[in-house]
Amino acid sequence: MQQKHSSKDEKIKFVNPVITQLIKVSTDEKDIKGAIDDIGLRKADWLFFPVNDNHTDKEGGSHWSLLLYSQNENTFYHFDPICGMNDESVTMLIKKLIDSGKKIPKVKYVICPRQRNSYDCGPYTLMFAEKIAENIEAGTEITKIRDCDAREYRMKLRNKIEEKTKPKEKRLKEDKNKESDEKKEEEKEVTKTNEEKMEQKKVERKKEYWHFTNKECKFGDRCRDEHRNKCREIIENGYCFDNNCRLGHPIICNDIYKTGRCKRVLCRHFHPINLRNRNYNNQYNKRHEFEEMYGGLITEDEIIHTKRVKFPT
Repeated sequence: MQQKHSSKDEKIKFVNPVITQLIKVSTDEKDIKGAIDDIGLRKADWLFFPVNDNHTDKEGGSHWSLLLYSQNENTFYHFDPICGMNDESVTMLIKKLIDSGKKIPKVKYVICPRQRNSYDCGPYTLMFAEKIAENIEAGTEITKIRDCDAREYRMKLRNKIEEKTKPKEKRLKEDKNKESDEKKEEEKEVTKTNEEKMEQKKVERKKEYWHFTNKECKFGDRCRDEHRNKCREIIENGYCFDNNCRLGHPIICNDIYKTGRCKRVLCRHFHPINLRNRNYNNQYNKRHEFEEMYGGLITEDEIIHTKRVKFPT
């Protein structure tokens, strides 16, 4: 709570229960003054003292309550989960804390939530301290504490205690299970990313099916390779300078490259338009001319029929 509610100017101060007990039962004024000065109790605006009903310097006591001191109001507020149970201990402590340079402080016994059993004074005292600190920071009435808050706080404390008091073996097993689950999730993510990368590589490595690019594919949709549309630069000039071009680049006929003529009647390689021999007696050239002009394949009969057609030069 000190870490949660402390500020740079230390206006809120939570006094250790050991120091509170030392100030309460000590008979040496020097020890009391030294303890008060060392902690800096006179500088803080709000002081929280957990008070026990033990009146000796030995172990003991069966009840806890909270004593709150407001420096600006010079007033003590006593929050006791069993009304009147700790009045004697609080009176002993207040006598030791009175500053001779100030007026005698007021003491107010606050009406607060009460415990309904004989063992919840500790959780109630802790709950009073936390709720009052929150009210101080929020600027609301310090005595504004609901009865249901104690029930909620008790459950919260129980969960914290159970977490800390779990057997070591059980905690180790839980930690190992958590680690294994985290590792499994990491492995799943790694495998997923690897699969995605492999799929991407497959798409990138997918070969161009040159039978389709040059002519047509007999496998159709069942073909494993990629069917691409022809690159316009290849169709016209026989070369493409774009290294990232994803269009189809058919295999060019060597004879067309070397001589500009191809003697084959049905050449499987591609003949670019600007490199192709314009000899219309060549049936293959006529066929390509018709494919380019009419956008599709033509039959042998159509090629024979075109012998009588006069092509433009």
